[in-house]
Amino acid sequence: MSVEVLLIRSRPVADQGRYLNTLRMFREHGFTARTLCWDRQRQRPKTETIEGFFVRNARVPGAFSNRSLLLWVPLWWVYEFFYLIFHPAHCYYAADLDTAVPVLIWVKFLRLFGLKPSFIFDIADFYTAKAMALPKPLYRPLNAVERLLAVQADATVIPDEARIYLLEGAQPKRLFFVPNTSYDKVKPEWEKKDNHELVLFCAGSLTPDRGVTKLIEATKGLDRVRVVFAGRAISQEQVEEFQQSPHVEYLGLIPQEEVLHRTVEADVVYSYYDPSLEINKTANSTKIFEAMMCGTAILCNSEPPSTRIVQETGCGVCLPYSDDDGLRQTIIQWRDLREITREMGRRGRKAFEEQYSWPVTAAPLAAFLHELLGH
Repeated sequence: MSVEVLLIRSRPVADQGRYLNTLRMFREHGFTARTLCWDRQRQRPKTETIEGFFVRNARVPGAFSNRSLLLWVPLWWVYEFFYLIFHPAHCYYAADLDTAVPVLIWVKFLRLFGLKPSFIFDIADFYTAKAMALPKPLYRPLNAVERLLAVQADATVIPDEARIYLLEGAQPKRLFFVPNTSYDKVKPEWEKKDNHELVLFCAGSLTPDRGVTKLIEATKGLDRVRVVFAGRAISQEQVEEFQQSPHVEYLGLIPQEEVLHRTVEADVVYSYYDPSLEINKTANSTKIFEAMMCGTAILCNSEPPSTRIVQETGCGVCLPYSDDDGLRQTIIQWRDLREITREMGRRGRKAFEEQYSWPVTAAPLAAFLHELLGH
């Protein structure tokens, strides 16, 4: 009989690399995996199949980062708990605190009757760092709940060793570090372009803390430099900012495959995180690993500990977030000496193949799942 794993996430899983990789890992190791997601903006169909996996999108209303979460999260938990009752699994893989509370309650209940479901807690983002709009008095109890979940789970997964301090001394039964890496998704027919301009590509979140305006200003007035953004604009004003900058191209939302194709074709991937925000202090950028996979040089800020990979492998340059002059001078140097970026891209690709692909980084977790589930 196949072992069934239910992955639960409080956002849609479509185009979310970390959890699509997790689902693929389950399948490759012989498990049957399905997914429950909270589609609080009702943008996905109620059910869909993504890369061969069944996905149920719960259309429970909700918000992302304001105080109305105090109303919507309990409503989501009620929906989730009833779903758990009617859709049993051998293993529950809960992503972040806002899915894990009902799972822990349900698993504890089943164990009272001699059943032995497993519970994996994946903390992609610690909750109070992510939901900063919540009242400050709630931070301490929410952190305590998060630590309790980490201790009670059969295993806890976090993206980077730098985040251990957020557990505040809690000792999980098993702790795994699985960064936001990827399976190799580069197609053989994709080739590096010999661009006349230096092309800097930035895809994903276009919020102010990702250095979007910083990059536009740093490249303003430079010949043979083009900046390409892809993702959902945060406002009409931001779209107008893109349109008013002749060296900027804005693609809007594009499929993940096109993101990777354009990453291959670009000269540089830009990945900045404002370190003044708590959630960015331990950022583990998917874009960095995708750039390595695609053989593209990386330009990032040096504050997040995960950027040590860029420094150690020599696949890009890390600058202090505040060093706007250094950012501009680096771009000028790379524009004029294109072989620098090509060599950095080759180093990144080599490091990805040898150390940073998902099958390599997630191998200890996969081995533990076989041990835990007796498969």
